[in-house]
Amino acid sequence: TSPETDLALARVLIEQGSPDADAPLARVAQERPWDWRPHWYRGVLALASGDPAVLIGPNLPHLPPWRLRDALTHLAYGADVVLGPDDQAGWYLLGLRTADPELLQAAPGLGEPPSRLTRAAEASQRQIALLPPWFAVRTLADLDSTAELLRSMPPAVGARTRALFAEGVGQARAVGG
Repeated sequence: TSPETDLALARVLIEQGSPDADAPLARVAQERPWDWRPHWYRGVLALASGDPAVLIGPNLPHLPPWRLRDALTHLAYGADVVLGPDDQAGWYLLGLRTADPELLQAAPGLGEPPSRLTRAAEASQRQIALLPPWFAVRTLADLDSTAELLRSMPPAVGARTRALFAEGVGQARAVGG
């Protein structure tokens, strides 16, 4: 099977609550170790476990740890859903206190707006906590903004990202000829 087929199968199995969802994800991870999507879907699988779980988007090397702390605090003190909206109508963090099948089926994929999840949570009278908006790194301009933002944050925030900036990653270079 192709990686795309395995990922689609994993999504269906996760939505059905099947414990077999990890097998197609393992195949993709083995075949394409650079692909972030198996790890992402394993996070979704963790949401389906029944325990509180939080997913963080993969393009957030600058997310302050207190955002994760705030999400976990909301879940511990009564929120059923925690959303961290991003700057492009998507989200950077998604947390669920329990594996409610209706909420899992409404969970957005990467780059999708969380509106279906919000509507499902409101319809079932679930408590929603919103974190402050944050931005994802999608463009060179975002990368420049990240470097600037990290200068104003405590040194522990984005330590590895800071190291990459120190090595010159993110600086434009002429390639080819």
